[in-house]
Parts: sequence; C-alpha cells; structure tokens
Amino acid sequence: MKILWERLFKFVQQHFREKKTAKITMVLSIIMAFGISYLLILPAITLETDSQESVLQSVYNQSTTVEQPVQEEQAESQLAQVQSAGSLFAEHENITVQVNYEEHTFEQPVRLQVLPSEDSTKYNDRVSSILEENSQIVQQAHSYELSFLTGSGEKIEPQKEVRVSFTFKNSIPVEKSSTKWKFYHFKNNDLDSVEDLTDKTEIKADETGLTSIEFSSDSFFNYTLVETAEKPITLYARKEWNEFDSDDVIDIELQVQNEDGSWRIAEVENAVQSIEAPDEATSTQLVWENVANSSATYRIIERAATNSELVNKTGNGSKEDPFVLTREVTEATVLMDSFLRSASNVQIAEQSGSFTLKKVNEKGKVLAGAVFTLSDSTGKVMQTITTTNNSKGTVFSNLTKGTYTLRETKAPEGYQLLNDYYEIRVNHYGIVEAKYIKSTNSTSEEKISESRGNIVIRQPKVENVVEVLKYELTSTRSDTKKDNEDAVWMTSGEFIKLAFELKVKPDTQPGDSFTIKLDSKLSPTGIRERTLPPIPLKVGDTVVATGRYDEATNSFIYTFNDYVRREQNIKLSASYATMGADLKNVPYSGKQSFTNVIDGQVQPLKTFYIDYGASREMPGGVAKGLKIRNQVASVNRLTGEVERIIYINNGNDLSRDYVSSSLWSRHQITLDNQGQTDITNLEIFKVPNALKHTYMPDSMHGETDGLERITSAQYNPQSSTIIIEKDEFYDAATRKYSNGFLIKITEKLRVPTAATNMTATWGFTGWSSNSVSVSASVVASQAESAGEAERKTPVITISNKKEVVPTKTSITVRKQWLNEDGSEIGEPTISSITYNLNQISTTEDGTKTTTVYQANQTLTAAEQWTKRYDNLPISGVNEAKQKVSYAYYVEEVSLPGYSVRYLNESNADTVNPAEAAIVKGILTIKNQKLNMTSITVNKQWFTADKQPTDRVNGEISYDLKQIVHFDDGRKIIKDYLSGEALNHTMNWSRTYHELPKKGKEEGETVTYSYFVQEHPIIGYNTSYQSKNNEVDVTTPENAAIVSGIITIRNVSTRKYVLPNTGGPGVIMYYLLGVIVLLVVAGGLFYKFNLYS
Repeated sequence: MKILWERLFKFVQQHFREKKTAKITMVLSIIMAFGISYLLILPAITLETDSQESVLQSVYNQSTTVEQPVQEEQAESQLAQVQSAGSLFAEHENITVQVNYEEHTFEQPVRLQVLPSEDSTKYNDRVSSILEENSQIVQQAHSYELSFLTGSGEKIEPQKEVRVSFTFKNSIPVEKSSTKWKFYHFKNNDLDSVEDLTDKTEIKADETGLTSIEFSSDSFFNYTLVETAEKPITLYARKEWNEFDSDDVIDIELQVQNEDGSWRIAEVENAVQSIEAPDEATSTQLVWENVANSSATYRIIERAATNSELVNKTGNGSKEDPFVLTREVTEATVLMDSFLRSASNVQIAEQSGSFTLKKVNEKGKVLAGAVFTLSDSTGKVMQTITTTNNSKGTVFSNLTKGTYTLRETKAPEGYQLLNDYYEIRVNHYGIVEAKYIKSTNSTSEEKISESRGNIVIRQPKVENVVEVLKYELTSTRSDTKKDNEDAVWMTSGEFIKLAFELKVKPDTQPGDSFTIKLDSKLSPTGIRERTLPPIPLKVGDTVVATGRYDEATNSFIYTFNDYVRREQNIKLSASYATMGADLKNVPYSGKQSFTNVIDGQVQPLKTFYIDYGASREMPGGVAKGLKIRNQVASVNRLTGEVERIIYINNGNDLSRDYVSSSLWSRHQITLDNQGQTDITNLEIFKVPNALKHTYMPDSMHGETDGLERITSAQYNPQSSTIIIEKDEFYDAATRKYSNGFLIKITEKLRVPTAATNMTATWGFTGWSSNSVSVSASVVASQAESAGEAERKTPVITISNKKEVVPTKTSITVRKQWLNEDGSEIGEPTISSITYNLNQISTTEDGTKTTTVYQANQTLTAAEQWTKRYDNLPISGVNEAKQKVSYAYYVEEVSLPGYSVRYLNESNADTVNPAEAAIVKGILTIKNQKLNMTSITVNKQWFTADKQPTDRVNGEISYDLKQIVHFDDGRKIIKDYLSGEALNHTMNWSRTYHELPKKGKEEGETVTYSYFVQEHPIIGYNTSYQSKNNEVDVTTPENAAIVSGIITIRNVSTRKYVLPNTGGPGVIMYYLLGVIVLLVVAGGLFYKFNLYS
C-alpha cells in the first residue's frame, strides 16, 4: 500500500509541474476551498429574524384609524393580520365605533372611518316619508357614513357579516318619554334601498338618554338613527250650556283610556281647561292641540260636577264631529236643585279683594314708619303705603283679579329691613290668598297669630273633629240581587262602595285627626288588590287631609294639614268603590251585615248577600261530581306577589261530591299560565273530609296552618303538571276517597301593572277533564274626593327685629364616622384627624377671597370629635380698605381608605368644602369607609419563540371594562375607562385605585369585577393572565378579577425566517471551514516556493 501511495504522489507531482495544467488546478482549488468554507461557516452565522420593529396598533383619532409607522417589510404581516379575526376602531366627535370581524373578512389591510353623512337632509327626508305612512314623526335624526378604507383610500365591503357597536360619549337626550328609536340602513347610499334594522339592533338607553347601539351588517355605508313619536292630532269639543248648569266657571278635562279600560288625564299641556259661561251664546268651543298617541281612545268630562251626567255622549273629537258635553238632569233632581241657571241669569260680576297689613316689633308693639309697595305681575307698583300707629293695621283694597307682590321697601328707624315678601293672589270672586316667601339670610319671621303671652302647647285631637252629614254603603252593581238583598259577586269584579260627606268642626287645627273604623268583616281592598291606599280628602285640587290604613284595627286614619287654619265651613266628601268582604271573617257565601264608625259616630247597618261563586265539577264518567276551584286570592302591586288558591275535590257530600270505591289510577292537574307572571313557589296540602269546612271555604282565604303538606305530588315546571296518586285521596275516617287538596301557588308579576291569568285543568285517566280559568288585572282604587270651603280674608302681621350688628361669631366642628354601608362607626381606629379652618372674605361687590385662617387643626377621640371656635370675626376691612363679610369652612387632610363630605345646618352635603361655608353654626366632616379595590395592569412582550423581550418605543392602548354582577346571575359589561395607555416610560405598568366593589344598578345591590381589552396590535397575538386563570386566555372577560394584577401578554408573530441551520453546533462548522482554508493556503505557499 505504501508503494502505491508513493507512486501516486510522484504521478501527481509530475503533472503539477506542467505549467498549463498547474494553473488550471490552482484556480479550481481556490474555488473549491472558498465554496466549502462558505457552506460550512455561513450556516453557523445564520439566525432567525424576529419582529423587533416598532409597535403597530390601531388607535382612536377623530374620524379615522391612525397607525404608527412600521418598516416596509411588515406589509406581508399586515395582510396576514386582516385575514384573521380582529377589531377596528374609529371615532368622530360624540360617537365611537367598534367593528368586530371574523377571519377572511377582508382581503387587504383596511382602516375604519366614521363621519356624519354629507347630505343628511335627504336621508332624514326619506325616513320622514316612511314614518309618515305609519302616522309617526321624526323627533330627532342622526345620520352617519361608516366605511372601510384601503391604503389607497378606496372603499370596500366586507366579505362576511361584521358586528358593529356605536357608543355615544355623551348620551343622546330623549325629546319625549313616549318616543321610540328606529334604525335604518341605506344600502350603497341608495334612497330607494332602505332596510329597517330596528328589530335586529340592540338599543341601550338610561335615564340620561340613548347610550349605545349594536347591530350586524354585511353591507355599508349610510346609517340613520331616528327618535320617533306618534304624529300628534288635534281634538275638538263643544260645551253646550243649558238651564241645568249652575256653575259660572267649570273645568273640562281631556282623558285617555288605559289598557285595562280605566281612564286617566291625557298627557297634553292644556288637558284641563277652565271655561266661563257666556252671557248670550249657548256653547263654548274647546281645542286640544299636539295630542299624542293618535290610536288611543279619548273622552272629555266635566270635573267636580254633581247631579249630572258628566261624560260626552256624542262626537269622536274630530273637527267635523267634535266631542259634545251637555248637562242632563232628571226631573226629580231639578226639584231639589235651588241653584239652577235660568234664561234671565247673568254672569256673576268680577269682585275686588282686600287684605289688612299689621306691622309690629318682636314684642307685638305696633310699628309706624315702614313703607310697603304692592306690585302687579309685571312689576308695576299699584299701591304704596306707610304704616301708622293704628293697631287695626293698614288696608290694601280694590284689588282686581291677578297676582301681586307685597314688599317692604323701608324699615322703621332702628329696625332691620324685611328681606322676605308675600305673594298675593286675588281670584274672580275677590278671594285673597297670601303666600309667605322666605328669602335667603332672612331677618324676619312670619306671624301666624295675633295672640301674645305665654305659649301653651296644644296636643292634637284624635276625635270629635268632623260631623257626618251623609253616609252610604252600596254595591257597585245595583242590579245584582239575591234573596231580596243587594248582592256582591266577589269573584266577578263586583265590590262594596263606601261614600260619605263630612263637615269639619270650626276648632279643628292642623295635626288633628279622625278615624274611620271599618267593620271587621269588611276589607278595604276587596278580594284581590292588597295595596290600594286611602285617598287624600280634597277641596278642588287642594289636599285637606291625608289618610293611612291601620291594618291592626282595620281603620282609615285621616290627619288634617294647614288648610284648616286658612279656611272655614269646610265640607268634604269621598267614596271608595273597591271594598269587599274579608276573606277570613266571611268564609262562606251568604247574608252579611256591615256597620262602620266614623269619628265615633256609628253608621247605619247594611246587609249584603256575599256570593263567592261555585266550584266546577267533573262532567261525567267515573269521576263525575269531583270538584275543582281556582281563584286569585290576592295581588300585591308593591311586592309584585300574586297568591293563587286551587281546590281539588272540595266537596263534602259523600253521596255525590266525590268518587268512593270506584276511583282508580292517577289524577293530573295541568296549569296553563297565560298571564305575565312566573311561578315562584307551589305547595300542596291534604285536607281530610272533616276539615274541609274550615280549610276549604267559599272565600278561599288560603289558610294552611294545621294541614299536612304532601310531597308525593310535585309540580313539574317542564310539563306544567301535578300528578296525584289515587291513594292520596283515601280518607281513613270516612273509608272513602274523600280527601281534598289545597294547592297554594305564589306568582311574581313581571311588571307592576301586569295581569295574572291561569287555567287549571283536572284530568282523570285521560277520559275527562274540567278547566277553571281565573285572571286578575289591575284594580284601580276608583276612589274620589271633593269638597268646598270659604276663604277667610287674610290679616298679614309682619314683625321686624331691632337692627343689631354682631361683630363676632362661633363655629363648632364635628366629626362623623361611617361604615361602608353608611351606618355609624362606634369607635374608629383613627385617633385624630387634621384639617384647616379657612375663611372666605366677600366684598360688597361680591368679590370673594379665601385664606387659611387656622392651619393644621386637629380633632381627637379624646375631644369627643368636637371643637368649638369662638370670637371669629363676622366682618372687617381688607387691605384695600374695603368692607368685607366673613364665612368659614373646614378642609380635611385626606385620609387613606375614607371618602369625605362636608355638611352644615343649611342642608349642604357636598364634597366641595367651600360649598358648606357658614357664618355661624355647626360644620360636620363626614368620613365614610371606602368599599373600594385596586387593580394593576402589566404589559409583557415576547418574541415569536415566546422569549421575554422589551419595547422602548411606541405605546399601546386598552379599555378597562367593568362587569356588573346581579344576584340572579345576570351580568352587564360596561366601558369603565376607555383609551387607557401604557408605554416604556411607565415601565409597562399602571395601577387603578378606588375602583368600586359594590354599588346600585337597576335598583339592586350589585358587585363589580374588572378586565382589560387591548386594542389590536398588528404583528402580535394578545392573551391575558390574572389570578383567576393559570394559563393564558384570549377572551379578555375570562381574566376578570375583583382585585390584583392583570397581565397583557403580546407574542410576536413570525414575519420572515431564514433557513434555521444555526444552533449549539456552530463551533464544529467554524473549525472545519478554517482547516480547509489553511490547507489551501499551505498548498498555494508550497506551490509558490516550488516555482521559485
């Protein structure tokens, strides 16, 4: 082998010596050497390229989406981004738009733009024409053009349907409470291609107005949001005057019908119009303009009229056929009416009024020298008088109908000027009413009595304050009779009506009261409604006495107000038309006698036949005679609870009312709930035959104490059925299937005015069934009150205090500690607080200056959290020699964990301490523990290999969102803070303090949690981490927390990658490449020496 290698070497050596061959060989060797080195060394220095350039994120800026600059090689990444799911944002003035889209919705990068429509008038006119066809009008309209723009500004459509959200920074106020919102889409801005998206749009509003809308669409560009209202109408009426009209001035009221058939005053500006009888004409025209709800039913009535038919009988309210109101009186009534109008009657002439003014000092001594002016409603001075020493006072007389103002313009010498004034009203009949108006910083007091001397405290009277003039207890259906007695069919909407007329005794004072003691067998609310309160007793529209119901004594207790001080000869009348028999005290149908006591005066006895109706029976077969009964026992509109009672087999006649030995199989009760209620509880009680008389009376009062509750029969909400086995009917005492069942159902009204309606069907082995359907709608109180009185001519007594100018004052500072729920803290853990006592100086021209009067004051627990400051100046002179007055307030040094409010004795309750400033009195610093939490938002950056990295430039934005948690499991997500930012300067971290943990929403106590949602960043995938999830989540809501840290994690997406041949073995490749280069270099050196 050795010899072979030696020969080969000599052969090669011989050829290299040949000049031409040697040159070729040298060139080839160099090329081969550098080629091998390149292949070996280059892979060792080839690395994966990561996205280290600037952050690219869509952010809000006016009406377009603005993107921060990026390098050109990111264009491919942008395309990849839009082909995946994401969100776009845009805003303009008051509107912010968010569009969420699925993957492959756009084929190229786009930005979102929202602008007001260029020609909104044409869209609004088109919408108006559409609404006009449905008798609706436009209250307000807002048109927007929503576009997706490419880099070149071209508008394109999405390939798929996207979800769009409009949020209004300042809610759009609602013009009218009865209006509705509609949402229209003009496809391709074509006026003839209008799509009504209202039913597909989620429109959100609160008490301030419209806040946001959400909808889905796959075509753009123009959208119009419209607040609509029913087109108003004009109603016409005519009052026909005749000899039976005894009043010269009457009120005509326009009413609209409710859904339940009752009537209410119409929601129109001049719903009640006062008209006067004409001297010669026989009719008066009335017009109501801008009446809403043209589809409703309207009528007119004459208010507070007696002895007549009040409601219009003819006309439909149109101009061609107006409502006509004519008083009709029977012949018998005419004979009793001594105030009838005759053809020779003339209208009562307008009367003038007068009042007396007395001016006294603090001790009641008459003061002379005070000047008073009486001005009319335009400010024109009508009379000016100067008081004298006359103890009878000074009279202002010859006052025509109108409103006047009485002011003191000059005080007697040595006395303070009266800042308060009186409003004087004179009506058509010359009756004068004086109303005392108290001004700020008043130095006067109102005198309500001319008596002087020691004050005796009078205890309010509770009886002997009224005299009963008339009393009636009748049925609301006079034609319902049974056994020669007035009857009340309690289950068919009939009630007992109580009516009375009273005269108030002359010595009755405000605060006095009287009692209407109802018979124990009489219920003030009938059989269903449990929350119809006593009506106030009125004279005209003025309340004279207010009532309350005392359940313990079954009584109405009425208390008089200040009206009885000003009026005399007061007569009051009232009627209650929804009373009925008490279900527990009148358990069975039959005759019942009732008597009531009014202010100690026993009223006549009245007998009714109370009829609760009968049970239904099974129609035939082996179940013939089995009874079923279904009744609404009560409806409580305050709590929304409905109690329903169902009887099964409530008969107790063993010969026919139930099946004995032939009963077999099972019984099924099916409940068909057709009302606006939800069943919240259902209980079934077994009633043996011996107890049926007590527990299953006709009144169905629902008493169950002492009954056995059975569990073998349960309500199945899916099938709405109750299955009762045959054996449950067996009564060991009778040895027959005579047990009855009492089913008590509790329902919840979905809305306070909802109706309840449920059908109970009893089926037996599939052969026969019997249904009982009972409903209950809203029962209006149907109570009325009216009255009359004579106005006393007022004597106005005004006192003046001597002018005493104090120079010093005193102020007390107190501390109040409250828990999170507002309750008092017994012993706070804080031992002292610090505050400044500040002084506000006010010049005569109103210029205010604030200075710290005493700094770093303390309140301590040892001082009982109270400190008094005496000898504080009230007035003085400032550095500019101007007279100033002083007021004082305190400002606390902030306490961590507590909120602060400032209170004074003038009912100020504010977070601004200066608003609670006072001259004298008590200042209270109220600290309440904060029910707050804090959340930190961190930002983490990762390479495409999920290696941590950092960013020193750029900024990201996100929204802090709040989740509202209700007790029933509902959740609402709100934008708490929008457009929040993080950057490197902030160390990519931000903490939010004093975030509420609890609050009130929709009248309920709720809890809050929080999460963040980052605005999409092109070139990065986003996930979130919090203490609630150990792994990354891509849905922001899943990272919601109450307190703690939320981390936004951004992982770079790959943009371009060179061949991945690098790695830990690069050293070997370096060595091989160097060796090859050395060998080639050595060979060349050897060759050079050989030739040399």
